[in-house]
Amino acid sequence: MRTRLVILRNYQGFTLMELLVVCAITTVLLSLLLPSLNRAKETGRSAVCRNNIHQLMVASDMYSMENDDLMPWPGSVDRNLSPDWVFGGQIATIPADPKEWARPGFATHAESGSLFAYATYQPRVAHNDRNTNTYSLYRCPSSGIMGKARRVTYGMNARFDPFEESSIKGAGLQKSEIVKPTQKAYFVDAAPETAHCGAFYPWGTLNQSQMQPHSERVNIGYVDNHIEVIKYQKLVDLQQSQTKMSSYFDPYAQ
Repeated sequence: MRTRLVILRNYQGFTLMELLVVCAITTVLLSLLLPSLNRAKETGRSAVCRNNIHQLMVASDMYSMENDDLMPWPGSVDRNLSPDWVFGGQIATIPADPKEWARPGFATHAESGSLFAYATYQPRVAHNDRNTNTYSLYRCPSSGIMGKARRVTYGMNARFDPFEESSIKGAGLQKSEIVKPTQKAYFVDAAPETAHCGAFYPWGTLNQSQMQPHSERVNIGYVDNHIEVIKYQKLVDLQQSQTKMSSYFDPYAQ
């Protein structure tokens, strides 16, 4: 009996110092692992984003096939024309008060746009400010709560719009007219703070570098339906050359 008591006395718990050392090591390990986990999550969100863009480009092709090769229009703030790929949106770029996000007119309406039926196989809905349905296809998963409030964060190249470009005649731009479609940007992943309509402006949105980054890279869909992941800095550098910008965004540029 005495022997057993001696053995039990030899088993002691951790000292306070030992527990502190274990906690410190655990904290260090977590600090090393968390960035990797965050990067892995962002990689997954970027993949979903690319898939969304691809589906929207396929929907655009379907629209063109049923409309004499005409492409949908990018749209603009509070402009609700039948060819616009989405409707509505407001001009305020960064509302300071989140309460403003719920006001009628803040969101861009996917279900009223010309691509909705082709992208979702649901009937197109007449536009009104009371539409509240959200569709994850139309927004980047990295855009957060403001992206959900915007409802649409992807932007279509504004230089494909006959209202913006006098060189585009008649009912709009035909896909077969686009020069070098493999290098012409069509959809971009815009930042929710500035995604206030369905269009992005190479001379505005792009020049101000207002894109949604995925680990310092941006997803861009091209007219021929391929998608590229481009370094954020490359888009920033494009503003230094009008020739480079035209080659990426102007439908008729070589």
